[in-house]
Amino acid sequence: MPYRNGVTYYGAYGAGDNTASQPQNSITSRQLSEPTQKLFKAINDENLEAFKQALEEGADVNAFDEEGMTPLISIAINLSAGFKTEKEYQNMIRLLLLHRSIDVNIREQNNGNTALHLAMCFQQKKTLQLLLSHPNISTYLTNKKQQNPEECARQNRAEYLIIEIQKARKGRELLDALSSGNIYQAKRPLNQEFNPNCWKRSQSEEIETPLSLIIQSCLQGITSDNKEVLIKLLKHKELDFSQIKPIQAIERNSWVKQIIKQAITERLTATINKKDLDDVKKLVEDNCFMSHAIVTSALRDASEPTESIKNYLNEKFPVSAEQPVANTHNVQPEINDKFIARELQQLENFRDEFERKEAQLTEKKKELKQKKLSQQAGVNDLSSRLTQLSKKIDQSRKQYNYGVASLVLSVALVAGACFTTFNLEICIPLAVTAFAFFTIGCYCLYKAETALSDVRSTQLGNVISLE
Repeated sequence: MPYRNGVTYYGAYGAGDNTASQPQNSITSRQLSEPTQKLFKAINDENLEAFKQALEEGADVNAFDEEGMTPLISIAINLSAGFKTEKEYQNMIRLLLLHRSIDVNIREQNNGNTALHLAMCFQQKKTLQLLLSHPNISTYLTNKKQQNPEECARQNRAEYLIIEIQKARKGRELLDALSSGNIYQAKRPLNQEFNPNCWKRSQSEEIETPLSLIIQSCLQGITSDNKEVLIKLLKHKELDFSQIKPIQAIERNSWVKQIIKQAITERLTATINKKDLDDVKKLVEDNCFMSHAIVTSALRDASEPTESIKNYLNEKFPVSAEQPVANTHNVQPEINDKFIARELQQLENFRDEFERKEAQLTEKKKELKQKKLSQQAGVNDLSSRLTQLSKKIDQSRKQYNYGVASLVLSVALVAGACFTTFNLEICIPLAVTAFAFFTIGCYCLYKAETALSDVRSTQLGNVISLE
């Protein structure tokens, strides 16, 4: 049979006696406690305040009503029936998901569907995103027809929602990377589609989200990497600001505060330029970072905002408002002695840091100057040695030329003496002169060779040693 209120969908009916996929809490015969009855009544009455009160009184968030529905599944059914208070129901879902005892994977008793199955089948994108942000959500459980949530989506023509599962996995990767302090790994999912609202509980029972973790990282010290991650998260169109709690340390860090203010201002300006009042309301409502100063800047920077948007923002953030709607994230610190002393101390720290950097720079300049002078002296010495080397080579070349010329003349004179052997008066002087030139030639060649050897053994050796 179909669900209550006439709601039905393809694949919603069970397979009869398939007991392998029965709900984990199948006991419905026991009487529900009074707070639990109030919880179910608040859901049917669409009463958020009564719902909160029932939770405070200890209502069982995993109990089944007479129709075999848990509170979480009952909300999904009511949403699918076209109830008008969608925002209240989504807030109820948030409260349930944050409850310590919630079993987010529990199945309803009629067809064995989890809340994730129903969100897929009823094409409830926002509910789907909220469920997938839970740390214990399972996307592989099957109903009585052995269908997992993805198969239900395909059967109900909701294939376009399957990407939300992939986005949640990327969001979980981002959360894990930031939790481990790996900023470089955290930057990878930023260029892909991801769910920015995934969360988990820390050892101290605090709720950790990608935004809260990157803010903590920036508070410890701003770098270009964690600043990039922070800005991209703040500008993510699906970021749920209602899940963000105040971080008072932001007020004590003017740099982080300014980064957040600028990013929110730019995002609000872009939203105003779309001229869609509903989009503006979604961004402003429950946004703990929003303030009168941000609204004023965004309206000034926007291109011809509509009257309805201007009236809404001016009414939401009147001129007299000194703090944001949701909390005290952007409350200006009181100007008192402590505040002035803190600011002066920060300026003193900046001055000391500047002086230290300036001293380091001066010392570095001295080292570089000394090194430059040393290198210049080496270059000058090398140039002098090369000049001396060049002179010796020139002298050696001249002596070599003299030696060769002397030998050539001695050969010519010997030839002349041979032709004049019949005349000793001519032959003997020619022979003596030839011997003299031969001796001179040999001496010049010897000196040239000696000079070259000296150059190779001493001058070139010195050049190599300089290198």
